[in-house]
Amino acid sequence: MKSAVSEEMPKASAVTKIEVADLYGSYNYNLDLAGESVEDRLTLLYGENGSGKTTILELVWNLLSPSDRSGHRTRVSRIAFTRVTVHLGKSITISALRKLPVAGPYTIEVRKRGRLDSRSTWPEKHAWEDFFEAWTLQDFDKRLPSMDADVQFAGKAVQQQRKYIELLDKLGSAPYFLADDRSTSSDAFAEDPASSRARSQFAYPPDLPTDKVRPLALELEKSIRRVNEMLRQLAIGGNTSGSANANSVYLDVLGQIGSMSSDTAKDTIETQRQRLMEQIVDLGKRSRSFEELGLTPRFAGAEFSKTLRNMETGQFRIAKSILEPYIESLSARLDALQDAESIIRTFLTETNGYLTNKSLRFSPRSGLRILLEDGKPLRPRHLSSGESHLVLLLCNALLAREGSRLFLIDEPELSLNVKWQRRVVRSLLACTEGSGVQFVIATHSIELLSAFRKNVVRMQQDDEYE
Repeated sequence: MKSAVSEEMPKASAVTKIEVADLYGSYNYNLDLAGESVEDRLTLLYGENGSGKTTILELVWNLLSPSDRSGHRTRVSRIAFTRVTVHLGKSITISALRKLPVAGPYTIEVRKRGRLDSRSTWPEKHAWEDFFEAWTLQDFDKRLPSMDADVQFAGKAVQQQRKYIELLDKLGSAPYFLADDRSTSSDAFAEDPASSRARSQFAYPPDLPTDKVRPLALELEKSIRRVNEMLRQLAIGGNTSGSANANSVYLDVLGQIGSMSSDTAKDTIETQRQRLMEQIVDLGKRSRSFEELGLTPRFAGAEFSKTLRNMETGQFRIAKSILEPYIESLSARLDALQDAESIIRTFLTETNGYLTNKSLRFSPRSGLRILLEDGKPLRPRHLSSGESHLVLLLCNALLAREGSRLFLIDEPELSLNVKWQRRVVRSLLACTEGSGVQFVIATHSIELLSAFRKNVVRMQQDDEYE
């Protein structure tokens, strides 16, 4: 059964408007993000240096991230404003409110179709919070009325905070935020940063000082490791769902043998032979793209066809009864792997379109690797700055399609030449095609702004608040 939240929440272009009042006591914005074009998933925020673009991305990231143990609401408290409102679709708004444009505590109001759903104070920790940790929202309604007044007061405050957090969980946003220092942040990354280097397949020598490692290289290698795991899971999932049960295959074989008739006409046999050989040829053509990525073993279509062509009628009838269930099983596996194949191939094609004398390769057995033209592996840390930034962007776009509806990026053009700047956004959109991931990007790039003029939102003062 779908929740009411899920029905109200659009799958694409979730954030339709951002309103900010008295940011740092000076800036007021009313930013409409939604339109009606195919590229509604993209918004480019443009404004002068110091106008608050990065700060707005940080506010949206922290207000929409559901984890209550990652300091999101505390980070919001450090920014001065009187109101920040994020509109989700046409029905839900989340507002952070203060009376004065100063840093400190604030109230979060959630409204559905204009009606107040919850109001909570942040970043406030209540004395009874540990007592309520295991309670569900229904427990608060059932159990609080029978408790002392001070417990009821604390319980109602915790309940309102919990309603807000559970709403974010149901929305499934968990935004990705790629900052201008190229650190990547998301609640979807449940790993211990202190141990990430030790677990990396590209681990640095233990005697290499931390200050000698480029932060960008570390971030890139973490992202490649995450993508590697994601792609392997896609491949495993497709193979699992598309694999026929062995009992089912053999039962089909027995059924085929049991249904064989001894008086089948020769012309019918030849027609069946031709049809089966055509199926084998078609399956062979289709399977090549899966074989290239190591998603399926080689299908010996030519050998099958040659053998079938030379069989006597009686031999063919037996072979047909064995091959047809096998072909159906393989076809079902390719169907199940189709999405994985498309996602992996698009990612590799887009990324390799930027690289020279090297390429990104993937197979479930070898994982995600960068190879030179002679086949030798290249560690990600040895990519140029521009290549590192580019691969990092596309890796995290791919990760976002599986774990988020919103990807916030601060200045994707960093270290990219003009030619790459013109292409990078289309590559980001291609890597997330069909997923509904929305991009909100702060940029100064003339190349990006001119290529996507209809998607530019200029940060201009809103006179309503002045």
